[in-house]
Amino acid sequence: MLLGFGVSAMKRREFITLLGGVAVAWAFDFEAQAQQFPTQPIHLILGFAPGGITDFTGRVVAQRLSKILGGNPVVAENRPGAAGVNAAAAVAHSRADGYTLILIDSGTVVNPMLRNDARYKMSDFTMVGMVGSSPVVIVASNHLAVKSIDELIDYGTKNPDKLSFATAGIGGAPHLAAKLFESRTGMKAIHVPYPGIAGAFGDLMAGNIQLAFSSIVGALPLTSENKIRALATTGSHRPAAYPDIPTLAETVLPGFNVDIWLGLAAPRGTPEPVIEQLNVALQQALKEREVVESLAKVGIEAWPTTAAEANSFVEGEEKRWPAVIEAAGLGPK
Repeated sequence: MLLGFGVSAMKRREFITLLGGVAVAWAFDFEAQAQQFPTQPIHLILGFAPGGITDFTGRVVAQRLSKILGGNPVVAENRPGAAGVNAAAAVAHSRADGYTLILIDSGTVVNPMLRNDARYKMSDFTMVGMVGSSPVVIVASNHLAVKSIDELIDYGTKNPDKLSFATAGIGGAPHLAAKLFESRTGMKAIHVPYPGIAGAFGDLMAGNIQLAFSSIVGALPLTSENKIRALATTGSHRPAAYPDIPTLAETVLPGFNVDIWLGLAAPRGTPEPVIEQLNVALQQALKEREVVESLAKVGIEAWPTTAAEANSFVEGEEKRWPAVIEAAGLGPK
């Protein structure tokens, strides 16, 4: 009887034993590779253009991880496009060996809910750990005659669709914060997504758009020089970078809390020993004073966690946003 692979005389029991031996050998080899990790450059994929929170944080983390991992290069690579979808899809379908990682955010979670062409699911990833979080900052053009968040809401509700606001793309935390802000205030404004928030600031300074929901990393250099005006932040407390700027929660919208969060993820199936080694290195990096201070200067709070804690958080985010998306009428496209 023909049993497959061109083997005709082998008994079934012998054939199964052979397959079992191959599986054991393969598993042993995979485990050995994991124990030797890393032996080649690690690529950290960033789904947005330079100049925003993902780029800044990714480069800080990559540099420190490289040193902690014995000098093994960790190379940060920008792959902007489609609000992070292109980068996420590429990493989701890359080899699960720990050498291709991605810095994800809420947009990574939300995009499959918004787009039929996302080409990945969150189940395609496993988390290495959380990295950091930062509130969104609402900034206004100096050409717009509002000086506070109260004045903005008053003007915006009286002039629906006369204001436009920029974000770094559809589905990210700044976009979700903007839609939640609109729903709670009654404002209606026109969304103008950019491939990265840095690209929006020329239009904002020129008055071509009036507002931006931005990462602090992107906005801080311009607000510091009074080229644009910070009105409010969206977190639960004032960040160190903007101690004099009120939160929405303390002024007009009690309980409002939307942060940009960042986490390090790998393709599903990456060996557990590799995930553990990367997590140990990541937690060490995020507890080092130099890294903590570097992130804090631009409003990012370092957030070291275990891989299990990060996976649990992301699962919670998958449950948090569908109702907001439905209420905002965003839906799959």
